[in-house]
Amino acid sequence: MSIEGQDFINLADKLLKDKDYNDEPTFRTIISRVYYGCFLYLIPSLGFSYRTYLKKDKIGKIHQMVIKTLKDRNYELGTYLESLRRYRNNSDYFPDEDISINEVRTSINLAKQIMANV
Repeated sequence: MSIEGQDFINLADKLLKDKDYNDEPTFRTIISRVYYGCFLYLIPSLGFSYRTYLKKDKIGKIHQMVIKTLKDRNYELGTYLESLRRYRNNSDYFPDEDISINEVRTSINLAKQIMANV
């Protein structure tokens, strides 16, 4: 089974609508999956190869390369992706900071705008 970026966005939408999971761990999961969904969608869309860049020695660089490439093509969309990554970093690495439902909704909307306009 393979998975695509859009699959993560679809999961985020489902989790957001499921009232049984209306809590901060779910919000953090949604934000994280939204970023990765958008990121995975963009890799081939921007001409990158999963196999070339998703190796241990290059894994950290690919995120910045994708953001920079998107900014070069469409600055506004690139800043959206940069914001998504910042939301994702906050949700994954700063458990002492609160994550709001507004940040979740903003993340989903930013990802959808990026994916619709690339």
